[in-house]
Amino acid sequence: MIRAASKSIRKTASKRMHRTVPTSGKSFKAVDAKDLRRSWDAQQQKVKASKLA
Repeated sequence: MIRAASKSIRKTASKRMHRTVPTSGKSFKAVDAKDLRRSWDAQQQKVKASKLA
C-alpha cells in the first residue's frame, strides 16, 4: 500500500509543470531530481577541491 501511494504521489508531482509562489505571483519550472542531485554533487566537488588547494 505504501509503495502504491508513493508511485501515485510521484506521478502527481511529475505532472506539475510550474509552481507559483503565492506572495510574488512568480512561477518556476518543476525541478528534476536527477539534475538537482548532479548539480549538488558538482558543487560539493568544487568546494572540496578549493579547500584542499
